[in-house]
Amino acid sequence: GAGNESKQPPPLPEKHVKAELSNQQSLDGMMDEIFRSYNKHARPVPDCATMDCSHRIQVKMGLNFQKLVTLDQTSGFLTMVVWFRLQWPDFRLAYDSSNLASEMGWNSTSDFLAVDADKLWVPDIYLLNSVAKIEYLSDEARAYWYDENKLHQEGFNIVLNRPALITTRCDVDMTQYPFDTQNCMLRWGAWSASSIFFTFSTLDTAMSSDMPKTTEEFNVTNIRALSSSYRFKVAEGAKFPQVVYEIQLQRYGFWYLVVLIYPMIFLVMVAMSVFFLDIRSGERHSVALTLVLATMT
Repeated sequence: GAGNESKQPPPLPEKHVKAELSNQQSLDGMMDEIFRSYNKHARPVPDCATMDCSHRIQVKMGLNFQKLVTLDQTSGFLTMVVWFRLQWPDFRLAYDSSNLASEMGWNSTSDFLAVDADKLWVPDIYLLNSVAKIEYLSDEARAYWYDENKLHQEGFNIVLNRPALITTRCDVDMTQYPFDTQNCMLRWGAWSASSIFFTFSTLDTAMSSDMPKTTEEFNVTNIRALSSSYRFKVAEGAKFPQVVYEIQLQRYGFWYLVVLIYPMIFLVMVAMSVFFLDIRSGERHSVALTLVLATMT
């Protein structure tokens, strides 16, 4: 019957259909043209970069610390959950956003296109002192692809954000245990690109952390980032830029005070009271033995 027929939405005006098709065709045509000659296996080497005319590109990274998973004091391994951010310029991917959709109100500062990261050249930035493969917590990586105005004004047009579980080596000093402070380093750098191809610096100028400063065992008292360089023995004479994050962890000693230190002080004080018991009562030995067993447990 007529009552059972599903109601269909009214058709769009013809001008809106044409505009939508035109916008989609512009986007598809632009991407086809750019990626037709794009080689993701070759690094961008601009004739004159935004920052200078050294032919280098400027790569920047940032870390947002989400969780301190564990600090294994036996093996000296630090495991953390972080948000990893990487941004760089690729002049081969420059596009004019005015050709896409003028009706969208495009803002070059904040608007971008999303593209699969496996279609792009990505700087080979690794955790140099890692003891395990970085475990990315997202199945597929999607990059933010900004227009040419962003590239010219701010010096980058590609941004890659990924959550990751990282495990690195941390030299643990137990001299002041349980009131010790540990300093762990996260060293990030490129395997195959020296400073002749790009500069590498950090986006973080101060502590960047969304995790609680107080965890079950440690207080995160300070995080700082700095840029430096290192040398490979296999590439004599070449300098490789790196970014080092220094994490300061102070052990949360209240638990040790309540569970270990205060009870031991109490047992020592009680043990001294044994000498005030009458030796003829025969209770001195039994109380002392009880205190020894309590100390052992």
